[in-house]
Amino acid sequence: MMEQSQAWSRELIGGQVQARVQELLGPDEAFDWQEDLAVHGLDSMATMNLIIEFEGLFNVAFEDEELLFENFSTIEKMVNRIFAKRVPA
Repeated sequence: MMEQSQAWSRELIGGQVQARVQELLGPDEAFDWQEDLAVHGLDSMATMNLIIEFEGLFNVAFEDEELLFENFSTIEKMVNRIFAKRVPA
């Protein structure tokens, strides 16, 4: 696991997100980053569990209004949201 002080690039975030999604939904599956993960069984409860895990792993916090299933329905959306939280505004 990376130290908190190290920078998370979009690629590193993507690798971590993809690995966690594959672990959750099927290690033998190859998921396209734009693919709707609900097709593979991602539901709102699993999404919330991923969000909680990502908040700890990437040291980010999502606002309540961001916690919509459609905001985390693809790997790309997850990565973009996490990366936006990691980059200073």
